[in-house]
Amino acid sequence: MKKLLFISLALVLALSVGLVGCGGEGEGEVPAAIKVGLVRDLNGVLSAFDCGYGGTVYRWFVNKTNTAGGIFMSAYNATLPLEVIVRDFDPLNWGTLTTETNGLLYSDKVDFVWGAPGTDTIYTEGPICNAAGKLLVTLEGGASNMIWDSPTYLDVWPYVWVSLSFANWYEIPVLHDVLDEAVTGRDPIAWVSHIGEAGATHGQEYLQETKNQFGLNNTIDGGETEYFPADLPGAAAAVIAAAKAALGNSSNPNYDVACFFTYPWWVFNLIGAILADTTFNPQL
Repeated sequence: MKKLLFISLALVLALSVGLVGCGGEGEGEVPAAIKVGLVRDLNGVLSAFDCGYGGTVYRWFVNKTNTAGGIFMSAYNATLPLEVIVRDFDPLNWGTLTTETNGLLYSDKVDFVWGAPGTDTIYTEGPICNAAGKLLVTLEGGASNMIWDSPTYLDVWPYVWVSLSFANWYEIPVLHDVLDEAVTGRDPIAWVSHIGEAGATHGQEYLQETKNQFGLNNTIDGGETEYFPADLPGAAAAVIAAAKAALGNSSNPNYDVACFFTYPWWVFNLIGAILADTTFNPQL
């Protein structure tokens, strides 16, 4: 798995740095390094992304690449290491993402950008990087709606490379097909709770894909849930209580599956709440 991931990143990075060598400022002068910039939440509500997930991937990739000597740049006939510049932003003050992304592009003068955490950040960084003519290679963030449901984004943001689009590829279509085989005599029904605030676009993406796959009449929108902070006492139990209330009579339930579309570390709290409530038992 890591080998495949490394190959994928290497191909994308090869394109990224290839664009760096195709004209532009400083061509012919051998730079000290290939400068890649990131805006990450280092201390706030999305900091788990940088402790793990995309944070783990980019640090591993940079270490592996630099240990191997760097990346050969044919434009300079030289092998260059990766220099990583990380700026911090506050998801609860969204304007800081715009400020720090511009800082990477115009002050730090990075060659390309790796994405900030989550789907919402792509909608902010995408047009900024595109206007600057710098490639944005996203890390976390599904963004399926940018690729399939809204193809115009590809037309207006040619410098945005989305690397993760699971919602309508591996996840919701497969879930629907599995349930369709398990439920007899009718189509499966899904109840959905989806994340709000700094993850709202992520939640809306998965909700929309559920509607696309299950159908509008077979998707029950349980509403947007504020999962911040993750350790808010009783928050997970309240979500499970809402799901249980919507289920109705367990012998003749209103839905077949409860979907909680949120970020991974909040899923752990929800699983704990489900295990603690032994009376919540959907059919599937």
